[in-house]
Amino acid sequence: MGSERTNSGGSSLPLGVSWIEEEKSYYFSIYSKDAQEVSLLLYDKWNFLAPIAIIPFDARSNKTGPVWHKRVPLHVAAKAVYYAYRISGANTPRSGARFDPQKILLDPYARGIFFPPGHSRIAACLPGSNAGRAPLGILPPHRSPAGKPTSRTPRHSHDLIIYEMHVRGFTRHANSGVTQGERGTYCVASLTLHMTSESMSPQ
Repeated sequence: MGSERTNSGGSSLPLGVSWIEEEKSYYFSIYSKDAQEVSLLLYDKWNFLAPIAIIPFDARSNKTGPVWHKRVPLHVAAKAVYYAYRISGANTPRSGARFDPQKILLDPYARGIFFPPGHSRIAACLPGSNAGRAPLGILPPHRSPAGKPTSRTPRHSHDLIIYEMHVRGFTRHANSGVTQGERGTYCVASLTLHMTSESMSPQ
C-alpha cells in the first residue's frame, strides 16, 4: 500500500492529520514501529475528559511498515475539535519500551496544540490515566484539500528540532498578541498555541 490512499485505510504519509476535501474525510497518520495497538480519540470542545469517539486502528489494514494510518469520514468526526491517541505495547523500561495504554498521547505532528484547563505535565509521569489533563491536537478546518502525500520517509526522534520557550519572556511584549492583562503570565486556560513551520507566534 505504501503511501497511497485507500478507501478506509487512509495514507501513511504525510504524518499528522490532513483534511481531504474531495473525500470529506480526515486522514490520520502516526509513526510507532513498536506499537501493538493504536486507537484514535476524538474530543468535542466541551469535554476534555471523555472522547466522543474511540477509533481503533487495524494492524492489517491501517499499518504500513512502522506507520499507523486511518481515514475518518466527516460524519464520524463532525462534532470533533481535538484529537489524541492511546497506544499499547511492551512496557519494559530496561529495554526502552514504556507503552502505557492508560495515557492520552499528543500527536507529535499536530499542527496545533490545545492545553485544557486541567493540563498537568506531572499527570503524564504518574501511574494511571491523565485524561482531561493531557494536551490535545487541534483538527484542521474543513477547507482546502491537502496536497499529494510525499515520498519522504518518516523522521525519527534524532532528526527532530525541539522548540522550548519560557512563557513569561514569550508573552510579555505587546507584539506577542496576548492581552495586556495576561502578558508574561502562565494563564493558559484559554490559550491555544499553533506551532507550525511557518509561525511560532501565539495565535
